[in-house]
Amino acid sequence: MLYRFEGHTPSIGKGTYVSELAQVIGNVVIGDGAVIGYRNQGW
Repeated sequence: MLYRFEGHTPSIGKGTYVSELAQVIGNVVIGDGAVIGYRNQGW
């Protein structure tokens, strides 16, 4: 989930995967092609 906080919204790059269990909050920049997951996802 992406959450706005104190007027800041996360910026997510092209081709980026963010797990449905992740919480990305506020002034965050995630670059192109990044993977935000969790250990037991089976990669």
